[in-house]
Amino acid sequence: MRSKPQHLILILSFLIISFLFWLPPNVLGYVRQKDGVLFEITKQKATDARWIKIQICTDDIIRVIASPTNSFSTRASLMIVDSGWKPAHWSVREKERVVEISTPAVSVCIDTVTGAVEFHDAKGNLLLHEKTEGGKIITSADVMGEKTFHIRQLFDSPEDEAFYGLGQHQNDIMNYKGHDVDLWQYNIVDIVPFLVSNKNYGILWDNNSHTKFGDIREYESLSTLKLFGKDGTVGGLSAEYYKDENFQSLFTARLESRIEHEFIDVNDKFPEGFSQNVAAVRWSGEMECNEPGIHKFRLYSCGYTRMWLDGKLVVDSWRQNWLPWTNMLNLKMESGKRYQIKIEWIHTGGYIGLKYLAPDKEENENKFSLYSEVADQIDYYFIHGENLDQVIHGYREITGKAPMMPKWA
Repeated sequence: MRSKPQHLILILSFLIISFLFWLPPNVLGYVRQKDGVLFEITKQKATDARWIKIQICTDDIIRVIASPTNSFSTRASLMIVDSGWKPAHWSVREKERVVEISTPAVSVCIDTVTGAVEFHDAKGNLLLHEKTEGGKIITSADVMGEKTFHIRQLFDSPEDEAFYGLGQHQNDIMNYKGHDVDLWQYNIVDIVPFLVSNKNYGILWDNNSHTKFGDIREYESLSTLKLFGKDGTVGGLSAEYYKDENFQSLFTARLESRIEHEFIDVNDKFPEGFSQNVAAVRWSGEMECNEPGIHKFRLYSCGYTRMWLDGKLVVDSWRQNWLPWTNMLNLKMESGKRYQIKIEWIHTGGYIGLKYLAPDKEENENKFSLYSEVADQIDYYFIHGENLDQVIHGYREITGKAPMMPKWA
């Protein structure tokens, strides 16, 4: 006969083993630290984070770091100024499967099963929510011989939300909701990986590599669609090359399945005698898709360009020859239905190209994402304010204050 202590040990062992079998395999364990809370998660997929930290910078500024390993990067940030933040007042409590971290201004809730993070204001109103399942994607990669990671963070976004910022771009877009932005430094573009929402918060994405807001897929050739000439011929658009800018004197015509004349060294060939005889080009016809949804077009050009989609004028622009740029266009299409397309281009020896992107079955307008090509970890700052001016104030706290320009400027 066993003694009472042995009997109690067996019962406790049974209860512990039963609890471990009942406990979901990726429940987070967490440790309170001086400046925030560290969470450890058992990966379910190779792309999951291993460590997640919620750092409390100020009452209104929260840093989220997600690492694929049991450590965080010690690489110094190139955009964050050491502001010497004073210790913020915050508390931690558990409720069901959520750990809630609260300051006087915001509360951060971490799902202890999925690791998803959401942010609320002091009144409990939801401001931002990471995608519940698979919102953090960290993929091993080799970039130019360097072992690194591709990172992506996906967020939910309500239908009435608008996004502004991301630098100074020239695509004639103010609200970036539902659009894609390539955050890559060009001669004519300033990149700032910071966006603000009309919900009175901002996201600063701390990464210096090639970054994308929105859809991360590469645009494809127009030939991905089923194309028809203006007379109904299958296989391409009618391409008419004119000797004059009024589209009156035809030089030659042919059927073309793509429009790709974007670069000096990689270009489709124009017809023989183009440079000496052609002043303007018109592409026209119809297109048909296989997948219903929002289809995206990217028109890159210089010279004078006009474009119509489904009978509506969507581009009417002129750019200098040495300064071509893009127009980002969306068209809702039904499968099996034909839609008109027409482009008129008065060139001066420059560039033009039209690329296309089918709907992404896994994405919709009520989500947005940030992606970077090279990273050690996911690293972003959530900034709250009562208005956008206060959000910008938080951004300046993190990145440093810009000096006043002199009076002569």
